[in-house]
Amino acid sequence: MFKIQKSDKTQIRVEQVEYQGRAYVNMREWYDAGGEYKPTKKGFMVPPEYLEEFIAGLQKMERGVKKPVLKVKAETVFILAESKEDALMHKKLTYKTVEEAKKKKAPDGFYIFQAEVKNGAVVAAAPICKRVEGVWKQKKSV
Repeated sequence: MFKIQKSDKTQIRVEQVEYQGRAYVNMREWYDAGGEYKPTKKGFMVPPEYLEEFIAGLQKMERGVKKPVLKVKAETVFILAESKEDALMHKKLTYKTVEEAKKKKAPDGFYIFQAEVKNGAVVAAAPICKRVEGVWKQKKSV
């Protein structure tokens, strides 16, 4: 499974599921229901026999999508995420300062990553603090 944090209270989750005895890849929006994420009706399942064609179609579409180009060659940002993998994929929950990131109501278990962005992509991320019992705790080794 992997998650894309769409907003403070919304995620897109892609996961393998079994439904009526068959395996599928489920792509669905989830929402924060008071500290616990729950699925919405917004989403769909792809049967395994169509997955290769689906991915090929997405890759073809991606090539045609114009991506914004940042004029800044490299910058440091702070990202709210559950894991380093999530932080490397993030573009929405980025903040210019740690203080700004800490003001957001992230669920327990989330980290603030210090990240380097080059040409619009996160190229490196290191955790600097973690949300534990509603409080941001500094990581011991930064």
